[in-house]
Order: sequence, then C-alpha cells, then structure tokens
Amino acid sequence: MHLPTLALLASTALTLAQPDCTRADHYKPGSTAIYMPFRGNSIECELGYGNNSNAVKALQEQINLCYGRYLAAKLAVDGDFGSKTREAVRIVQGRVGAGVDGRYGPETRGLMNWGVYFNGNPSDVVCKRLRDWA
Repeated sequence: MHLPTLALLASTALTLAQPDCTRADHYKPGSTAIYMPFRGNSIECELGYGNNSNAVKALQEQINLCYGRYLAAKLAVDGDFGSKTREAVRIVQGRVGAGVDGRYGPETRGLMNWGVYFNGNPSDVVCKRLRDWA
C-alpha cells in the first residue's frame, strides 16, 4: 500500500459516523446537569433524519431553549428527527460555525449552546457551550 492510500484510509476512519444516540440523560460537567442525547453512558453519538427517540426529544428541547428565537416556529418536542428538526439543526450549525449538514454529531455538539434551567424556572435559562459549563 502506498503512503497516500494510508493517509486517505486514516482520514476516512476519523470521519466515520458515530453510533446513533438512543436515549436522553443529564450530562454533568462540573456542578451543572444538562439534558442531552446519549448512547449508553456516552454523549459521543449522532442523530439525523429518520431517527426517533428520547435523544431526539432532548435535542429538540435544547434547540428550542437556546435557538428558538432563530426558528420560524419552535420545534415540536416529539422525538421525530424529520424535516423541521433537520432544518433547525442546519440553522444552529450556521449560527455556530459548524459544517451545515443537518446532522447532530461531534462538531455540532461541541459548538452549540446547551441550556440549563435555574431554580426550576423555564424563563430563567442560561445557554452556553459544553466546555463553558465545566
């Protein structure tokens, strides 16, 4: 095998899709609990058109919390990753400087803001990137 072929294989392996998110749970960076998509005990997962799960509901809720003002209408939190959720993810990706493909994955997860209610009050929400919650 030639060196350029090895480099191509290595770069392709880095861009392979992660497993689909299958559930929602609270991720706890520092003392905060952020409701977000999971697979098993990991946040390292993806969502895309056609997925239907509680993980999608968590993503829809977070998009509504932190990006709802940029959408024509807030998303129905129904767990269906259909055309409206895909378009909302594209809007989020465009706003945060991620590649715009309509899929939720590592780049989008790292760049988007995640909301947390304070004092159990839905009007008292703070949205920040994951790294800023730690």
